[in-house]
Amino acid sequence: MRFGSILAASLCLAATACTDGSKAVMNKEDMLAASGFKFVPANTPARQEAFRRLPPHKFVREVRGDKVLYVYADPTICVCPYVGGQKAYGAYQARRLDKRIADEQQ
Repeated sequence: MRFGSILAASLCLAATACTDGSKAVMNKEDMLAASGFKFVPANTPARQEAFRRLPPHKFVREVRGDKVLYVYADPTICVCPYVGGQKAYGAYQARRLDKRIADEQQ
């Protein structure tokens, strides 16, 4: 009986952690979109291969000619990369800082 209770509590905690993780990714996606990042569907074999090579949930900085692009791969929610320039990345960082300050004030 005790083992069943412990197992149930563990599963409940694991489900909560997974839900919180997914919620955090969704919040990040919302902030990316609001900051000017565009999602690019991985709808061709070449795009799918390029997407698989990106580190999940991390920004990659790419320089193409005189442009700097930031790519964020999300394999969890949209299964796509978000792409934005310097302006979008700066706006995202500002939103992230604002959120951190608001969270600390609560």
